[in-house]
Amino acid sequence: MHINPIYRKELKLGTRSLKLPMIFMIYTLLLTFGADFACRILFDGYSSSESIYANVINLFIWVAIGEFVLVLLEIPAFTAVSIAGERERQTLDILLTTNLRPIQIILGKLMSSLSTLFLLTLLSLPVLSITFSIGGIYFEDMIRLFFLILITMFFIGSLGIFFSTILKRTSSATVLSYAALLFILAGTIAIMLIAVYVTSVREQAVYLQTGTWPAERQFHFLPLILLINPGVTMFTMIAKNYFSQSVINDYFEFIRFQQHTFLTEHWFWISILVQILFGVLFLFLAARRLDPLNHKEPVRKKKAKRRKR
Repeated sequence: MHINPIYRKELKLGTRSLKLPMIFMIYTLLLTFGADFACRILFDGYSSSESIYANVINLFIWVAIGEFVLVLLEIPAFTAVSIAGERERQTLDILLTTNLRPIQIILGKLMSSLSTLFLLTLLSLPVLSITFSIGGIYFEDMIRLFFLILITMFFIGSLGIFFSTILKRTSSATVLSYAALLFILAGTIAIMLIAVYVTSVREQAVYLQTGTWPAERQFHFLPLILLINPGVTMFTMIAKNYFSQSVINDYFEFIRFQQHTFLTEHWFWISILVQILFGVLFLFLAARRLDPLNHKEPVRKKKAKRRKR
């Protein structure tokens, strides 16, 4: 079976270093301590079996959110150094002189980074098995969680690869990747909260002037920026599978996005599709930027050559 040469090389280098086992150990310890803390809070003082079974779902949600957050924090650290690291080691030009196309180099780097993160996800199975030992959680819940984590790794990982390609230093690529991740997670929500607050203030001003409340304004397109937010995707998955659709409806009512019933009912799968499309776009732009044939000569160099002539 043909394996990407970059992916094969990165796997060999990763298995020979001590960095990877240390990351696995720290990740497993953090997740284990978090699960133990959640167990102490949820099950302490409950002696009846009914109370224990009622808190199994809460335990699974706590552990799932903890795993999701840890993976999110680690994705830029793995992907942002891929291409920029080759440039700093002055080995990128050697890669570009091989028979590999730029998209193969990009995919090899992305696959090597995501495979490490996928192993981290598999390491959480013993911790998540705590809920299976008690009961109340099905295997489909685990598959759905892993699927969401994989799509999130692909989306944020493609973003990190893109910044690693356009920037020359790993430090700059890492900082910008974390800044973009912060904007995706918190910035999009902040934009919606500001829009809701400003709209509410305007409606109160109209009420003070006229004495009647104006028709409630609905946002048509602004909430769509939340489709790229993996945190909102995680929230909709948890709310729909473990609570009820009314929780999601209350959320969309708060951000004034109620008229699009199809989007609100299928928000999870639509956001998954949007994140996949954005991930493919970032990979395409990274490969195009990495291709030396697409680089245009700077205008200053052209002017300098004309002066010499």
